[in-house]
Amino acid sequence: MTEYDIIIVTVATMLIAISVYLLYTLSKSQTEKKIDQDYTVVKAVINEFNNREENQNRKIVELMVKIDLLDKKISEKSNLGVAFQSNQKGTATKIVPTSIEEVTQNLTKNIGPVELQILRYVSAGPRTSREVQDAIKKSREHTARLLKDLYEKNFLRRESKGKYFVYSITDLGNRLIVQ
Repeated sequence: MTEYDIIIVTVATMLIAISVYLLYTLSKSQTEKKIDQDYTVVKAVINEFNNREENQNRKIVELMVKIDLLDKKISEKSNLGVAFQSNQKGTATKIVPTSIEEVTQNLTKNIGPVELQILRYVSAGPRTSREVQDAIKKSREHTARLLKDLYEKNFLRRESKGKYFVYSITDLGNRLIVQ
């Protein structure tokens, strides 16, 4: 082989090596672009999922508020001197008018000293559950259960103030603490 042949072979080898290097870097950059695109798509899907979850949570909260309002209306109506008679299957068959005293007596059967303490405390003005808890010195769970029970028996009314409820006494609750 002559010197020219060696130079040609060397140049050809270098060109092949450069071509292989360029192809490798080009394919690597395309792979990185593909990974970036895939990452963007996954991020968009996650964001959309989070947005939908937030919307569903808002709807759930709205429905819970509506249910509470309906429960309040139902409890107010059921404490207005109307009783329901049931058949053997437990379904209401007949609405029977009753006196307000009879309704009060039925509701007060399970009222204990702590419930009376709560009613007296709330009768001084609207109170949060935290204020009631501090006054009666019971756990948060126990206080919440007692307040819910008094609310469901229509001795207390409650208003939602963001993340907490404010309780105030009803006429029925006032009648009970006067007795």
